[in-house]
Amino acid sequence: MGLASASARREDGGMSSRGRVLVLWNQVEEDIYEKWRDEGPRPLAWDPSRVVPDVGTVDEEMGAFIKALEDARFDVELVNVEDSLDRAIGAIRLHRPDAIFNLVEFFNDDQIQEAYIAGLFEMMNVPFTGNRPMNLATCQNKFRTKLILEAAGLPTAEFMLAKKLPVPMDHGLTYPLIVKPAFEDASGGIEKDSVVHNHLALEARVAYVHKEFEMPALVEEYVDGREIHAAVLGNNPPEVLPLFEMEFDDSEFNPNDEWRPQIISYRAKWDPHSKDFYTMDAVVPPEDLDPALASEIRRIAREAYLAVGCRDYARVDMRIEDDEIYILEVNPNPDLVDGAAFMLCASASGRSYSETLGAIADLAIARGKPALDPKKIGKPTDTLLLEHEHGKDDTAAKVYNEPPAHYSDPAHVGEPELDDDLDAELRDHGVPSADDENDDDYEDEAGDDSEGDEGDEGDEGDEGDEGDEGDDSLDEESDDSGDDSLDEESDDSGDEEAADVAPRAEDSDAAASSPAAQRADDPMADIEATIPTAPAFTDADLAGDSESKTDGES
Repeated sequence: MGLASASARREDGGMSSRGRVLVLWNQVEEDIYEKWRDEGPRPLAWDPSRVVPDVGTVDEEMGAFIKALEDARFDVELVNVEDSLDRAIGAIRLHRPDAIFNLVEFFNDDQIQEAYIAGLFEMMNVPFTGNRPMNLATCQNKFRTKLILEAAGLPTAEFMLAKKLPVPMDHGLTYPLIVKPAFEDASGGIEKDSVVHNHLALEARVAYVHKEFEMPALVEEYVDGREIHAAVLGNNPPEVLPLFEMEFDDSEFNPNDEWRPQIISYRAKWDPHSKDFYTMDAVVPPEDLDPALASEIRRIAREAYLAVGCRDYARVDMRIEDDEIYILEVNPNPDLVDGAAFMLCASASGRSYSETLGAIADLAIARGKPALDPKKIGKPTDTLLLEHEHGKDDTAAKVYNEPPAHYSDPAHVGEPELDDDLDAELRDHGVPSADDENDDDYEDEAGDDSEGDEGDEGDEGDEGDEGDEGDDSLDEESDDSGDDSLDEESDDSGDEEAADVAPRAEDSDAAASSPAAQRADDPMADIEATIPTAPAFTDADLAGDSESKTDGES
């Protein structure tokens, strides 16, 4: 899709912009939903009388996303980074956003590198939406997440990590069990066969995970109950939105009413050709849920959000069996597509799609404003150096009143400073440096297309830049109002990091005596060896244009 840049197409009738937002996402393959649409309607293989339903394409979803932000009065650019670190850095240098709306969920076909991209934004000192690298890496590792939840006294099913075969017979868990790839998300590797009832089936499924996913298997006691998701928005304090329930009904495909595990499998979530796709129904809020139980679910969701260090937004997935609550996992940066679980919860809270995305963007932009606490600007981080330079008594007044000159211009915030070599390389590719923008010679040399080479996804956009005009004003959000509301905006909303929740004493004692806490080996040391290390980028990696690839869904 080729659409003009936001600055060219936006005519807001004089209404002030809430800020410049650069939406970054990553896709290198074709969109399968678009290919299916191009092939036209087709009958379901298992029921020729029915036709495969049309599913929204990536372009449509991104177009709705950009329009919602523009309706919220943001100046928006959209760039697909296409697995290119050079392209990601170049887009930031070109568009110089107040904040990045981070939709990058994987990099180099590796979901673990989602955390590395967030780390890049932090090292470039550019505010970005959503969760920080430590949290993203933690929650990608399901085993580590459960250890943290358990240590915080939060309820989660008993579990173990199966790194090798054979699996010990005396593992201490009660069947049925569910076997998952330890580092996958989006229901990857979750199928009906993931639920096992004996040791032979357990070893077969662990072997499958090892072979197909090349990672350890997380083995948990299967909880056969209602599946409740809690969407959490904001910081200080975070707000738990109306709850979401995924209801299961496979009676159409199970005439004999045989017992089958009720799970959100990969096929059920993503494949409209599968029978599983038609066995689930989303309900917001859940029906016939005891108010006291609902209140406890909300409390546990909030504590889980804080325990693993979530920020801005996340989703906590739980199962309820005999009124007992079990956390399945914590999902930082969940899907924000209109109609996804998080957005259904936001809608039930009275927020529009545009208002919800605007609230998240505001949180990131607020983190980049030095005016929030001008006394901290320029303060040395080394206490001894501070005392040596200014003396113990007069240090604060001296330093706080003399901020460095480069902080005097608010526009400096969010502008990454790159070394000269990389700056030169980016300029060779048509990406101007901060100094070039006011250089008439450079503009003459580069021509009118100087902003198009590296930023064409955001300006002229080959396939990714979408959105229409929108001037709807929003209720202004606040993140620190003291209750769960985000209705009034303040300059310091979202500026503070969410605090960790200390384990309750009685729960900590129980956790220490649980089977999972008494493992003989060191689980943290074991798991570290299975996590890939960050790639070592060289000058050669950053030189030259990245290969052009087809856009698709992140």
